[in-house]
Amino acid sequence: MLTLQKKLKYEGDTSKIPLKDIILSFAIPTYDYAAAPGSTSGWVERTALPAVNYDIPSTLTASDYHASFPASALTGKDDTTVANFWKYVAQVLRGSGSDAAGIPGQAATLDQLTVPVTVRYLTPDGNSLGQKQFHALFSFGRLLAGAAHAIAGAALSDRVELDTGNPSTGLSSDSLIFINKEAYLALLKELGGVARSGDDIYLLAIIAYLCDTSGDYPVLSKKIDPELEKLLMARLRERGIGDPASALALIKKHYASLFDFPLLIAEIAILEIAGTLRIKTSDLSAVSKADFDYYDVSVELALPDNSKNPAQNERHINWKKNKNNVSDNALPFTFADQAPIYKNALQGNVQVKVKGFDGSVLWSESFDAGDKALGALDIEVPLMRPIVLNPADKNGKKPSGKKIRGQVLEPTKKCPVLGLTVLVQAKKDGDQVWHIVSAGTTDKSGNFSLPYPYGIYVKAQALLSVMPNDPVDIAIIADDGSGATISDDFLYLLLKDFTCPDESDDDCDCHSPKKAPRLPDHEDLIGSDDYSQDIGGSCVNLSTPNRTLNEYNYKAIVRTSDPDVANYTLKKIETYVPKLGQKMTSFELTGGATKITRKPVDLTNPIRWQDAPDDHANLSLYQAVTIATGHVLHYKSVFKADGYSLGDLIYSLALAPGQKKEIVVFDATHSLQARETQQISQAENLAAAIVDDREILDQLGGNINESMQGSSSAHTSGVSAGFGAGALVGPVGAVLGVSGGTADSSSSAQQSSSRGVSQFFGEKLRQSIMQNAASYRQLNASVVTTVSEGQRYAASTEVVANHNHCHALTMMYFEVLRHYAIYQELSNVEECVFVPLLMTDFSTENIFKWRDVLARHLLYMPSETYLRFRGFGYRHPLLKAFDANERIKTDYANVDFPAGRYDEESITYVRGEINLKTNLQRPKTRYDRIKSLPIVTKTVSHQEAKGFSTSEIVGAIFTGGASLLAHSDSKTVSEEIQVRAKIFDAFMQIDDNFQTVPPARCVRVINFQPTSITIGGVTVPVTFADFFENDVVDKKVWTTYAKLLGYADVIPMMENYFQGRLIAEWDDIYYNEMAPVIFDKIVNTLAIDFLALDFSCATRYKGGERAMRVDFRGTTTKKRVEFPLYIDIRFDSAVVNGLLNLVTLNTGTVKIYYDTAHYHGTLFSGNVNDDLLDGTQLYIPENSDEKRNPRKEDIYVVNKLISHLNSNLEHYNKALWFSLDPDRRYMLLDGFNIQVFNSSGVPVGFRSLASVVKNDLITITGNSMVFPVAAGYKVSQSYI
Repeated sequence: MLTLQKKLKYEGDTSKIPLKDIILSFAIPTYDYAAAPGSTSGWVERTALPAVNYDIPSTLTASDYHASFPASALTGKDDTTVANFWKYVAQVLRGSGSDAAGIPGQAATLDQLTVPVTVRYLTPDGNSLGQKQFHALFSFGRLLAGAAHAIAGAALSDRVELDTGNPSTGLSSDSLIFINKEAYLALLKELGGVARSGDDIYLLAIIAYLCDTSGDYPVLSKKIDPELEKLLMARLRERGIGDPASALALIKKHYASLFDFPLLIAEIAILEIAGTLRIKTSDLSAVSKADFDYYDVSVELALPDNSKNPAQNERHINWKKNKNNVSDNALPFTFADQAPIYKNALQGNVQVKVKGFDGSVLWSESFDAGDKALGALDIEVPLMRPIVLNPADKNGKKPSGKKIRGQVLEPTKKCPVLGLTVLVQAKKDGDQVWHIVSAGTTDKSGNFSLPYPYGIYVKAQALLSVMPNDPVDIAIIADDGSGATISDDFLYLLLKDFTCPDESDDDCDCHSPKKAPRLPDHEDLIGSDDYSQDIGGSCVNLSTPNRTLNEYNYKAIVRTSDPDVANYTLKKIETYVPKLGQKMTSFELTGGATKITRKPVDLTNPIRWQDAPDDHANLSLYQAVTIATGHVLHYKSVFKADGYSLGDLIYSLALAPGQKKEIVVFDATHSLQARETQQISQAENLAAAIVDDREILDQLGGNINESMQGSSSAHTSGVSAGFGAGALVGPVGAVLGVSGGTADSSSSAQQSSSRGVSQFFGEKLRQSIMQNAASYRQLNASVVTTVSEGQRYAASTEVVANHNHCHALTMMYFEVLRHYAIYQELSNVEECVFVPLLMTDFSTENIFKWRDVLARHLLYMPSETYLRFRGFGYRHPLLKAFDANERIKTDYANVDFPAGRYDEESITYVRGEINLKTNLQRPKTRYDRIKSLPIVTKTVSHQEAKGFSTSEIVGAIFTGGASLLAHSDSKTVSEEIQVRAKIFDAFMQIDDNFQTVPPARCVRVINFQPTSITIGGVTVPVTFADFFENDVVDKKVWTTYAKLLGYADVIPMMENYFQGRLIAEWDDIYYNEMAPVIFDKIVNTLAIDFLALDFSCATRYKGGERAMRVDFRGTTTKKRVEFPLYIDIRFDSAVVNGLLNLVTLNTGTVKIYYDTAHYHGTLFSGNVNDDLLDGTQLYIPENSDEKRNPRKEDIYVVNKLISHLNSNLEHYNKALWFSLDPDRRYMLLDGFNIQVFNSSGVPVGFRSLASVVKNDLITITGNSMVFPVAAGYKVSQSYI
């Protein structure tokens, strides 16, 4: 149990106490227990939090008190904080040391277990009577089981057997007790014999073993186990106590004092302030009691507020409640009729002031609270009365637009009424003669306007200069205090019996130009014809004023009373936040507890505009804390036309008699105009659709068809012929006989039959899924620039001649100046009040609340290195700080932000591409080098046919053709030709078409295995090495390819791909079948340091010099920050590396991208242009974007925003005040009242501030909002 108790004593006379009931307010501090930043072993630190107040009612006559408090005030409420509390206690009892992370250990001192407690003595209405502070040690009561026993034993045996990670190991909040530290230290000192430093804590364990907490507060246990006493004495002996029995007895003797927290309340005295206010007059005239209403007698003193800080308390004398009478211009006063002021609570001196009605300080003096002069003040001040405004001055003139107007009437309309003089005469009381008080003239229509004569007159009359004996009386009106006693009604004066003057025959008005009166007002312009002219008629008079008047309104604010001010200091505070791992900047606007006394600006009292005098990191400023009054002056700037005049001589032209000059004016104008218009429009459209269509169709059909057809035919035919001839020629005779016969017989039979069986079954299933997604994004930016240029030339000529042959002529050209008379007129005056609002400092809490207003009013920042905007246009660099502040405030609960830097996150995915310049040419063999076959000579024989001669043909006639049968029909011809030799060896053969095709198209390799050939009876072995004709390069390339393709030797590979194939087919076989596989095999051996990748070709390699793109995907176990500055791309195969300088594999563009949980970055991107077979090195330094820590950036930008807002405190507070809703502003004002006065300046009570002022904010000056006072109210005594 946490309790404070025991002795309570009032040091004054209890029979004369000014009050009986009091309140004991205990301020118990609270703490937060959290792991120290950077600690790896759970080292716990204690951080003080604001105290919690507990009020206990009591009386001044009581002799004791008892206050109990919940243990959560000390241990915290949530389980984590409570567990850390027990860890903190355990590590304190362990003593000095350090944890594994290097957090320095602290020696076990009492300060780590000390809790400062402040007790304030309050009256029932909250006034402070004093306070006392003492230090309490928190320890354990008598709990000899479980963890509390272990901790108590630890203090005795220097060992802690405690599972601090489990707060439920026997530790209980009920076991906590408060011990008076002062009594504890006194007991330690009396015990003496401390063996080593830091052992001032061992006594706590002994107290815990002897404690009994079964009652309302801890006491000494009545029954103590003898074995426990032996243990305690043994521990005392270990601490160097020579007589542990006596020491134990001494502890028991003073045991009760350890739990006694005595409270002594000093005698309560009431401060009496009274005296006399004396008004000193210059003429020793007497003053009335009403004159004291113009003086404000006040007392200012500092009393503690609810936060224990001294707060300004101000009290004023109410003269209406003063029942005393004025004697010798003095009036007694006292503050006894107000709430009592207790001397016990006073902090600092007492300031007594006397102010005038305008807020000026007439008398001020500071007194000590015990100064007896406060009860008999004698104050003398000069007489001050408000200024009484009188409309008229001593000369009877008043700066006003008031006039006497009228018209002279001429019934016959024959006589002109222009230029008649009108006089106004008047008499004051007692005057015998008339006095002319105003005069004027008429215009052509008879209208006149006379200045108004102010004064107290009893008679008045108006008369015309042409009729002096016929005056007209003017009515007299009662004076209303303004001095206007002559009626200003419109006057009509009749002109009769008047002889008109002769009219001139000249009909041109130019000889008598019209001169209009100067500076007419609005009434004159409307009512008089002098100010109008017809420009199409007679001569134009440039002196006639313009009828149009320009008028501009503006207003000024004058403060007529001085508000009280207080000094405030804007302190910059940097607090380390363990959760964030760095410092957060905050500002605190402190001060304002007391009003200050103004002093003149001097070398010893300069205006500190830059910083505070005590700390240059802080800013000192003054704020108004009371309402001031003033006036709003409404002005009009009136522009009136005041005629024309000639200005400077611009040009003169002199002409001699009879001289003529031609003047040529050449006018040239050149204009150049440029305009640029930019327009950006953006549109985005996204549409998605999915259609699923399924159709099933079944068909079944069958057909049987059978047909048979047969036919037969027979045919028989025969032919027989005979021929015979005989001849006899001389002795020779011949007989020839020829006969022949033929027979033919044929028979045919045919049968055809067919049977057809057909069956059809069809099932059709069609399913289509169509998914369509269309995204449309349009960005149109148009810039239109137009430039126009124009030139204008004009030439004009005029001829000027002096036709007078006797006199010279000079022509002069002048400027014509138009004149304006500008009047600054005070059109209206109304009262206003300056309502102060105390400025607030800006913190993470209120900028979150006011972000919408503050973001719109951010001041322009011309340059910021660390907050540059990445994008188009200008965006304030601090706008993102509002979102960052919300993220920090919510501890990133609603966003997914990395806990550290981007480069400290694990890389989850790697991808990229490598562009390779590749050329894998097919290596050659001995047969590739056969470009032609050898040429040999060969004898070729052939038969040629012979023809019949004439004699042979005749002989055939007589021999019956027999002679032709014995004739030879051909002859043999031989010749030598050159042909290709058919070559061969043990590995190849030549096709028979070798004579007609190139060697490559007829040579085939049929054997790649070693063999032997016999030449001249000698057998010679032939190996495959001879196949390459000892070409090392080609052989090495073929061997490498074989290994890449998975062959142990090159011969099986050659047999597989080329055996029996024409040499001309080898290129196609290589580029289509071998090269793609070889390239894929080469790509699969690619490797990049620290990356586990899967490489694949974007396209199929088909030979020749090509740019091949190799894509890769993979992962890595490293973080970006762990990569070195250089990484290598290489072939992770000795076989592939053997192709160095044999084939082309050059690295072109390389792109390596990586992804983490929160970042997409580029490891490398650029053109390398290096041979990949000997390795390629990439330079991959980190860029600034990868090193970014978003959470640190949030803290930085929020700190920057807070610093910026507080550096421009006035601007942003004004922005908030200007943005206040009028209804909210009204409700704020409605909570305060203000003194109002009657027209004579006498206080008539208090009214709500919202009722007195118009809810129309004029402006904000300093920290005060300026409001006009509503009509009918008077809040100042400055003027009556």
